[in-house]
Amino acid sequence: MLLMSMALALATFDDQAAPAPSGATAAQSVNGGRDWIYVSDWPASALAERRGGTVVVRLRVNRTGEVDECAVAVSSGHADLDATTCRAMVMRGRYTPARDARGNRIASEVLRRVLWDPAAVPANS
Repeated sequence: MLLMSMALALATFDDQAAPAPSGATAAQSVNGGRDWIYVSDWPASALAERRGGTVVVRLRVNRTGEVDECAVAVSSGHADLDATTCRAMVMRGRYTPARDARGNRIASEVLRRVLWDPAAVPANS
């Protein structure tokens, strides 16, 4: 049961921000995004079947650093994992907002890759 409340340490997260104009800075994930997805988020049927995969999502980060839109750019091949990824990103995703050349906060887009790795979860979870 303890695993159900832990962050999804079994996932690999990485961001790729859209190229920033000269003098601008890209959005940066808060805490590396390590606490945005939990084992308890894993769809029950996918976990029972030990299904995993890599999802790439396109996130719209607003001027306050919240994720206000998520779209699947590359599917894991499992609609439930794809949808769960987007729900978690919108619910928990936080960024230091991108800034324009004058230092003003601006909305931006980020690509985030999430690996759901069932091998990292004990079989009885």
